[in-house]
Amino acid sequence: MITGASKGVGKGVARALAAEGVNIVLVARGREALVQAAEDIEETFSVHALPVEADVTDTASVRAAAETVREHFGAAHILVNNAGAAIKRQDREITWDDSDWINQVQIKSVGALRMIREFLPLMPHDGTGRIINIAGASGSMAWMPALTYGLNNAALMHVTGYLAADLADAWPWCAC
Repeated sequence: MITGASKGVGKGVARALAAEGVNIVLVARGREALVQAAEDIEETFSVHALPVEADVTDTASVRAAAETVREHFGAAHILVNNAGAAIKRQDREITWDDSDWINQVQIKSVGALRMIREFLPLMPHDGTGRIINIAGASGSMAWMPALTYGLNNAALMHVTGYLAADLADAWPWCAC
């Protein structure tokens, strides 16, 4: 499972996993680029690459993606949270409307939490499941003009540490 997998880092991660023989699920919002990426990966690496159109900002969409994975594969051994909004505006983010801030947080931080919550029950309970959260260096330093970009990366770093401790204690007794 790789979010933001139709292009950029997400597509690169999908290709790297496929090169190792891993069947993959590519998740993104743009259907055309998603299908093209899946076809390219299947042709190049001879693995199954399932394109799943989903929006990490929408709980119902993420749940539907999890159900699709359950139907096709029965389990998800690796979840890569890569989806995030690109820096598209160079204006001072402190002047943005609440809705602009919230949209940025919904994609990367809360989107990753949604994915983890919905895919955790599909992971093996023998300790072999993996959750990989992609976060940039802006999470540990002030990077102008990327206020929400850095905020999201810092939040995802915190989520990663928190869940490493939480899930280590929960396995194999997790009732997920």
